[in-house]
Amino acid sequence: MMDFGFHSTLSRAGMMQISADSNMLQSRQAYIDVVNRRLQELDQRSDKQAFLEASGQLFLQPQLFEFQPHRGDDVSCLSEDLAVSYEVHRMHREPTLPLATATTIIV
Repeated sequence: MMDFGFHSTLSRAGMMQISADSNMLQSRQAYIDVVNRRLQELDQRSDKQAFLEASGQLFLQPQLFEFQPHRGDDVSCLSEDLAVSYEVHRMHREPTLPLATATTIIV
């Protein structure tokens, strides 16, 4: 009977599969160890401080708005439309009125 190397090839393929599975398990365990270590190193106070230092501008009072006329227009005083002003003030005093009206119209 002739030996074509079938058994040795099959043996090498099986050993390669076992080696690949073993390396994959070692890699997963290393990943789990790294994640556990990083989770234990979390510090809420220092993270909060670093966040506030990096984005402190978000929590400051906005700058005062100063009116600037459009393209050099000479404006000495501002005036408002009384009807628009009345409507804005009414909606500010009664914020639920438009919502209640809208729901009765929809229903």
